Amino acid sequence: MILEPFAFLDTFKEGFICNHSDHDGRYAFGQQPGIGLWNLKRLAQALTPIIPSDDLIAALNTYQPSLVNHYVSLMREKLGLSTDSDLDNAAQAAQEKQDLALISQFTVMLENSQLDYNNSLRKMSQIDISSQYSPLRDDILNVSEFDNWYQAYQARVGDVVDVAAWQQQRNQHNPKYILRNYLAQEAIIDIEEKADNSKLLQLQQLLTRPYDEQPDMDHFAKRPPD
Repeated sequence: MILEPFAFLDTFKEGFICNHSDHDGRYAFGQQPGIGLWNLKRLAQALTPIIPSDDLIAALNTYQPSLVNHYVSLMREKLGLSTDSDLDNAAQAAQEKQDLALISQFTVMLENSQLDYNNSLRKMSQIDISSQYSPLRDDILNVSEFDNWYQAYQARVGDVVDVAAWQQQRNQHNPKYILRNYLAQEAIIDIEEKADNSKLLQLQQLLTRPYDEQPDMDHFAKRPPD
C-alpha cells in the first residue's frame, strides 16, 4: 500500500510541495484545484460507457464555480467578511470577485513576507477592526502595501458593534493549534526510541480544543524550527 504524504501548511507558499518525490510540483499547494479537476476528468472518461458525455461535461463545468464559491465562503469566515443574502445574483457574483481579490492580496503578502499561514490568520482574528493598527502589520515587509490592503479590508468588513464577539467568531474559524509535522515527528521518535507516548497524549489533548486558548500549551503554537 502506498501512503500519500500529508502536511499542514506552515510558511505560506503557493509552490509548497508536500510529497518530496513530486519533483515538478504537479501536486504543489497552489496546484491542488487544477489537479482536482484533472482527476475528475479522468473519472469522467472512465464513466463514458454508462453516462452520456454531455452530462459528464455539464457536471465538470460546475467544478470551478463550486470550488471558488466554497473557498471564498471559508475565507470569508476566517477574515470576517459578511455577506448580504438579499443581493441579486449579479451583485453576489461581483462581491465574490472582489472578495477573492482581497483574499488573494492577503495570501500574496503572507508569501512575500514568508509568514506562517495559521498564525497570521489567528492574529487577524484578534484585531480590533475599528482600530487603524493591526498586529500583523509589524510582520509584513511591504508596510505600505499592507496599509492599503488593510484599509480596503476594514471598508469591506464595515462597522462592528461588538468587537469582542467578532473576535470570538473569528477564533472559531482560525485554530491556534494545528498538528505540525515536526510535532508529530517528535512524538513518533519518543515512541520508537524511548517507548514514551506522553508527547503523543499531550498532542491528542491539545488538538481536542484547537480553537481555544491553552496558555500552558502556547509553545505548540510557535512557528516550526528551521
